[in-house]
Amino acid sequence: MSYIGREVSCSGATIGPRKEMLEYLNSMDKLLSNNHYPLGPTDQGAHNYIRYEQQIVGIEDVPNRTRRVQNMQGQTSWERTGKFIVDYSGTVAPVIHQWDRHSELSDWPIELLS
Repeated sequence: MSYIGREVSCSGATIGPRKEMLEYLNSMDKLLSNNHYPLGPTDQGAHNYIRYEQQIVGIEDVPNRTRRVQNMQGQTSWERTGKFIVDYSGTVAPVIHQWDRHSELSDWPIELLS
C-alpha cells in the first residue's frame, strides 16, 4: 500500500472519546511493539496506517484549522484575534499544536499569560 501523495496526519493531535482512544492506543502499541531500535519517528507512520487503513470504525478526519486542534507545523500563516490564534471561522482554537515551529511565536506563551 502506497501513501505517497496523501496528507500526513500528526499523531500528536489525536483526540476522541475514551473507547475509540483506547482502541487507537492499542492499535499503536501493536504496530510499534514489533519495531526495532532505534525506533525513530515511526509513530507518524503507524498513526497514518491506522488512519488510512480505517482500522478503527468512526475515525473522522478533521481538516486543520476547522475545529478543536490547529496543527501549525505545516502552516505558513495564521490568524489572531487579540492574544489568541483562531481557526478559519475566527473561533479561538483550544489546542494549538506545534506552535513552537515558528520563531515569530516564540514570545506568544508569555503574551498569553500577561
